[in-house]
Amino acid sequence: MVSHHRYLSMVMAMTLYATGTRVTGTATTTVTERETLRETRRVADRRSSDLGSKTPYHSQGAAASYSTPPESCSAQPIALNILARHGARHTGHIKDINDLAAHFASSSSAPGWLENYTYPAVDGLDDGNLVALGAQEHSGLATRLRQAFPAAFPSSADGPYKYNPATIKLSSTVVPRTGQSATSFAYAALADNNGPLDGGVFTPPFVNVASACMDTKLRFHEACPAYTREVTNNASATSEATAYLEGDEMRAAVESLAARVGLSAAEVTADQLLTAFEACAYDIILDGGNQEQWCQLFDDGAWTAANYASDLEMWYKFGGGNAINGEMPMMLLRDFFAAFDDAVSANEDSSASGPPLTAAWRFAHAETVVPFATMLGLYAEQEEMTAATRDDGRYFRSSLRVTFAANVVATLYACTSNASDTPQKYSYKVRFLYNEQEVTIPACADQGQSAFCDLETVRAAFAAPLDEWEYGEVCDGTCTCEW
Repeated sequence: MVSHHRYLSMVMAMTLYATGTRVTGTATTTVTERETLRETRRVADRRSSDLGSKTPYHSQGAAASYSTPPESCSAQPIALNILARHGARHTGHIKDINDLAAHFASSSSAPGWLENYTYPAVDGLDDGNLVALGAQEHSGLATRLRQAFPAAFPSSADGPYKYNPATIKLSSTVVPRTGQSATSFAYAALADNNGPLDGGVFTPPFVNVASACMDTKLRFHEACPAYTREVTNNASATSEATAYLEGDEMRAAVESLAARVGLSAAEVTADQLLTAFEACAYDIILDGGNQEQWCQLFDDGAWTAANYASDLEMWYKFGGGNAINGEMPMMLLRDFFAAFDDAVSANEDSSASGPPLTAAWRFAHAETVVPFATMLGLYAEQEEMTAATRDDGRYFRSSLRVTFAANVVATLYACTSNASDTPQKYSYKVRFLYNEQEVTIPACADQGQSAFCDLETVRAAFAAPLDEWEYGEVCDGTCTCEW
């Protein structure tokens, strides 16, 4: 295992050697050397947060920057809706990475580390499962949300065992890494009640899991035959991504990568370049930021090409590139509103029987978060993405929007109602956060710059998927997977 400080030192030394500058243990650092060291750090920092959908989570907002609710509204939310991708995990392509390392090592000019390289896993048992960083991503997210919205979490003043699965609903898909993410989040979210963290009584959370084939809320891409037909099994749906893999930019990237391992361009494919890019990401995730191995095989052009190829595939498979992507999350949207409506009912009538649902925490996949964000319109400012028009300033970058632990949070507030044409005592406003940054969805664009939008305005904007569509009609049935 290479420590972060040792890693930086080794990379800096390699950079200075490459520039022709001699480094000794007693030499005084020159201005040129210091500039080179700063540039090395800058490139390393940039690359570690620019790994496509394998980028470790980094909060893009802070509670200190959140808008204060309107004076007529509650200071704290009465309901907290969360959808989050699982945290950082092991790759699901261990064999592909090991095979690629062996292929590259067949060159007499290949870097020495490739000769005996194997992906750091135990007999494949780690395939796809959460790693320590992934657990930390979700416990950190829970801690920050709890600090920002304490009323939405159990209070230590309530005493032990005040967590109630009926008031805080945890859900994950059937895939283990999402359940691991859910419990990592809950461990920190319920910290006041968890003995190992504060000496109190441990309160184990309950996680709801649906059958994979019938999970229309969190794993709808596996339960929607129309999606399988129109996207998964339809090459034309991702033709722009395919065209980019076959284009000039990717060809130049492959040539560059091949030269760095001593092979000809004919001996390396675009798919192998993407496998190497994924291996680079896992070096960083698993080995303390290590960029001495796979990452060293990429120049800036190859890095840019790998990122754009990944973004194109994500855009057309799950984002705004195909209409069905933004339609199949309809049951998840209904689940969000069901949680809001339950909180509204309890707020309107405190004598209602049974505890009110105050929070719904869901943990799933990029294949869940991206379509849901698409349905909400969070990518609305992204123009068409094509193989021929790469825009490095594009809004839809997986390394920003689809990181590990990427999340959509919606908080609901009770406000004084001045309306006389409704039986409700209160009106309600909702605020959306995307990766902990306040966002305004298109449905609320006409309400000015405020982060708070009338709940009924949002409901009206999504009247069709909430009230009119039938899942069986949108998806042409259910259950397409073989689990």
